[in-house]
Amino acid sequence: MANILQVSSSPITPDPSINQRISQDPSIKNPVSPGTVNRADGQNTGQTGTATGEGSFSGVDFEGNYAAFLKELSQTANLPKALETVLFGDGALALSQEKGEIGQVMEELFSSMEMESPEDLKTFLQDQQKAQIKFSGNLFNNLRGMLSSNISPSLKNAILNFGKTYNDFASSGHFLQQMETIAGDIDKMLLPSFQGEFEDLLSQLNFQAEPGKTEENTSLINNQIIPFMSNYISRTHDYGAVRNAVVMFILYAVKYENGSEELLAKQKDALMNNPDFRLLFKGNPEEAFKELVDQVKGQEDNAFPKLFTDFLKAGAEGKAGTENISHFQEVLHGLLVNESVYMPLQHLVMPFRYDDKDVMSEMWVEQEAKDGAGGKLTKMLLKFNIQSLGNFEIISGISDMRVDLQLFMPEELMDKQKDVEDVLSHILRRNGLSVANLGVYQKTRDFRIQEVFPEIKEAEKGLNVRI
Repeated sequence: MANILQVSSSPITPDPSINQRISQDPSIKNPVSPGTVNRADGQNTGQTGTATGEGSFSGVDFEGNYAAFLKELSQTANLPKALETVLFGDGALALSQEKGEIGQVMEELFSSMEMESPEDLKTFLQDQQKAQIKFSGNLFNNLRGMLSSNISPSLKNAILNFGKTYNDFASSGHFLQQMETIAGDIDKMLLPSFQGEFEDLLSQLNFQAEPGKTEENTSLINNQIIPFMSNYISRTHDYGAVRNAVVMFILYAVKYENGSEELLAKQKDALMNNPDFRLLFKGNPEEAFKELVDQVKGQEDNAFPKLFTDFLKAGAEGKAGTENISHFQEVLHGLLVNESVYMPLQHLVMPFRYDDKDVMSEMWVEQEAKDGAGGKLTKMLLKFNIQSLGNFEIISGISDMRVDLQLFMPEELMDKQKDVEDVLSHILRRNGLSVANLGVYQKTRDFRIQEVFPEIKEAEKGLNVRI
C-alpha cells in the first residue's frame, strides 16, 4: 500500500549499556532484537512459542464451526439414557411431589405420555413428528426437490421468501413465549415509578394468540410498548441490561410480525403464481398449503412439547434438587446440539409409556440420501430402550417403497429371532412396503450417527472456518 501520508519511522540507535545489562541478566532468555524473530521470553530453544509462553498454540482454536459441531454431536450419544434418568428417576419424582404449577405440569406430562392402545401410540408419534419437524408435508417435499434442480432465480427467491415467512408463522407461539419471558425480566429491572405503566401494557398483550393472528399484538407492541421502552431508556440513560433486553424483545417482535397470516398468504400467492412452480409442482399446491397451515394450528392441541419443555426448565433451575441439575442440563445440551443449524438430519425425541413399560426413543432421518445406484433414498436410524427388555437399534432405508431394514436387539431375545423377523415383515407389507432385505441381529454396541450417515462427516471437507 502506498505511503500516502509519507510517514516514516525514525531510526533506532540501541543503547550499548542496555544490551550489556540484558546479556548479564540470566532471567532474560530471549531478548527482543529488531533484526531477528525470537521466541517469547522464558522459553527454551526447541519449544513452540505461544501468547502465554506455555504449551503449543493452546490458546488458539483452529477448529471450524462444523468440526466443533461434529465433536459435540459425538458426545451426545447417551441422550436417551440421560432422558430416562430425568423422566423416570429421582428428579422427576421430586418434581411430581411439588405443589403448585410445576406439580400440575408433571401430572399433565405423564398423562400425555401414557398410551393405552396401538392407535394412541401411532397418533402420539405422528403428533410429535409434526411438532418437531417444521418443514414437512407434500408442499415442502416439492420445494426441496425444486431447490435441488436448476430453477430460475425468480422461483428460487419466491421459495426462500415463502420459507422464511412460514418459519416465522410456525414459530409465532415460540416468539410470544420469548417476548413474555424477556418482558418479565425487563419489568424487574425498571425503576419502581415506571413498573406500573409497563405492567399495564403487558397485560393487554395476548400471549396465547393463534399462529398468524398477529395484528392486535403487533399494533400494541409497535405503537405503545416499544415507544415506552425507548422513552424509559432515553430518560434514565439506562444503556446496560435494560437496553440489551429491549433489543432482544424487539428482535422477537419483528420476527413475530413477519409471521402474520396476511403476509404468509401473499408469499404463497407469489410462489404459486410463478409459471415454473406450476410446471414443476406434483399434486394440488392449494391443498398442500392448507394441510400445512392446519398442521401448524393443530399443534396448539399437542400439549406434550410445552409440558416437556417446562419440565426440563424446572429441573435445570434446581427445582428437582441441586443433585439433579447436571442431568437436566445434559439433556438440554443434547437436545440443543441435535437441533443445531449445522444438523443436516431430521431429529426426533419421543419418550412414552406403553403396556406399563417406559420407552425412550430417538430417531434421525435423512430424506435425500443416495443409494448405491445414485437414486434417492430415505435413511433412518432409530434407537429405543424398553424397560425390562433392553436397548434396540434399527437402521433402515426406503427407496421406491422397497425397504432394507436391520434390527439389532439384546442377546436375551435372540432366541425369538425368527418370530421377530416374521412380525416385522408382516408389519412392513401391511403398510404397502415391499421387503428387499430384512435382518435381525444381536446388538453388541451402539452405532454412531456418523457411521450410519457418513455424508455429515464428509461435509467437513468443505468450507469449515471459524472467525
